[in-house]
Amino acid sequence: MKKILIISLFCVQSMGALSQVWVEQSPPVGTPELYSVFAYSSTIAWVCGDQGTVLCTSTSGATWIPRGSALFLSNNMYGIFATSQDTAYVVCSVAGAGKVFKTTDAGLNWVQKFTRPSTSLKDIEFVDSQTGYVYGNPSEKKWFIIRTTNAGASWDSVNVTRPASFDVDDLAWPNALHVKRIGVGGPITIWFGTNAAAIMRSTNSGAFWTSSATQSSNVFSITFINDQIGFAGGQVPYRTLNGGLNWTVQINYPNSGDFFSFVNSSGYLFYSSGFKICVSTNTGTSFAVQYSQPNQENYNHMGFVTVANDNAVSTLTGWGVTDEGSISHYTETIGISTISTTIPEEFKLKQNYPNPFNPVTYINFDIPKRGNLSLKVFDVNGRLVRTIFAGVLNAGSYKADFDASELPSAAYFYRLETEDYIETRKMVLIK
Repeated sequence: MKKILIISLFCVQSMGALSQVWVEQSPPVGTPELYSVFAYSSTIAWVCGDQGTVLCTSTSGATWIPRGSALFLSNNMYGIFATSQDTAYVVCSVAGAGKVFKTTDAGLNWVQKFTRPSTSLKDIEFVDSQTGYVYGNPSEKKWFIIRTTNAGASWDSVNVTRPASFDVDDLAWPNALHVKRIGVGGPITIWFGTNAAAIMRSTNSGAFWTSSATQSSNVFSITFINDQIGFAGGQVPYRTLNGGLNWTVQINYPNSGDFFSFVNSSGYLFYSSGFKICVSTNTGTSFAVQYSQPNQENYNHMGFVTVANDNAVSTLTGWGVTDEGSISHYTETIGISTISTTIPEEFKLKQNYPNPFNPVTYINFDIPKRGNLSLKVFDVNGRLVRTIFAGVLNAGSYKADFDASELPSAAYFYRLETEDYIETRKMVLIK
């Protein structure tokens, strides 16, 4: 049975991390296997699983409230997604038919929005409050995928082509769907994994599909860190450098076994394998084991959300679920130190100190007005090594710590980028 993963952030040398905590939470007694989790905010999250189970929290997981329905019977709820604090969707297989249910009152009431006989719906994702996709097991020798552009009021199976399946025994997996809109108002790219040694991709909102072969028969999850670089998990891990046109097997990843879930959030890339969670802070170049579930329960899925605060920090929050009904919670405050709140006259990125350094250095910068900014580190080939900070800061002077313990001796470049200003400086690591 497919394992689900949940996540929390790693206790690596996180740039500017002010606090990080990973804890086990307490779902209702008797909670069965959980398949999917969706983090809507730092306080609101949804999970779903076996026996018609749907749970919701609005208290950061301090309490989990059952939000199931008699409409679900005792069937498996495979995928869940929320588009507002009160609106959520869940997909499942009920009485031999795939169904989509929607709530607009935080789960107090559910309404059936779609049904399809003789199939099982496995995952659902939205790119905005109106546009979402559902996929499931093949029927009539075609993979099942549909789209809504009006928040589930109707579902389009005409303009979305259903790609041919390979075998009568082909199966979809919970959490194996990934959708991403390219640019503002641009086309939607869709990927989904299969049990047929292939990843399906459409770059035009589902009108046309291509298939990329994999060595693994099962592909359980897919995530992308930008438009081109993505990761997928199966019996082995995969990476693509061309938007999913081709996938290559990755080697030397810690912890062997099936790779059940990949997720990217705030510069951290996570995957789960069995009861362990691994993390990368250098866009998947290397991973380290982060955490082992205390009871050695296998993670099936993870969900994260980053909330920018009004000061020099953002909060990264995650939940994860296991095959034994456990829920894990992670929260990390990501930020930098404030040197002064006096408004500087201009943007300025200062030279790091010390330089050369081993292995810690400090980067100071000034910003004369509040806004979004990022501070990132690159190698000499222009590849992203670390995201030190990405979020909103008020006007002021700041200091960021950079710990390069895991990096080799070399020259690196750090870049401050805002809507009005970009500057890059060089630093040298000598070990």
